[in-house]
Amino acid sequence: MASELGVQTIQHTNGTDALTISSTGDVTMPNRKIYHWHAYRDAGDVGVNTDIVFDNEISDSDGIYDNTTGIVTIPVTGVWQINFIGMSSDTAGNTGIGLFDKDNNRYDKIAVRNSSSWYGNISGSVALALTSGDTIKWRVTHGAIYGQTGNLVPTFSGFFVG
Repeated sequence: MASELGVQTIQHTNGTDALTISSTGDVTMPNRKIYHWHAYRDAGDVGVNTDIVFDNEISDSDGIYDNTTGIVTIPVTGVWQINFIGMSSDTAGNTGIGLFDKDNNRYDKIAVRNSSSWYGNISGSVALALTSGDTIKWRVTHGAIYGQTGNLVPTFSGFFVG
């Protein structure tokens, strides 16, 4: 036997609308928090086994990114989209970027570039299920990442998916 629940608005006990369903089925959550950050590094190259600190914040909706340590502290449990764009500065042929927690445990190897040319593009994205209080930071796992004052690479961004 199928059950049916007919509601238009779900509210908190204080009367604040938490969820509204329109007559066409559209769902809105007016107080849903949007967390995001976007930062870039405005300094020199970053070598192997070194954390990348993105010292210039373009946006940080709730102060979850620390531009002195390069660490993002996750405020809400759920899925997070995390992105990296940069350039290799290693002619040895291999450059790798990994995503780690503050205790140096690796979540994932995000990007690898195998080429002997300077300034080759290296980028990657990942969606991770993270828990409130988890931390993330980028580290060069091999090779080196290009960085120079006045350029907007490398960049790092992320946002809460849900």
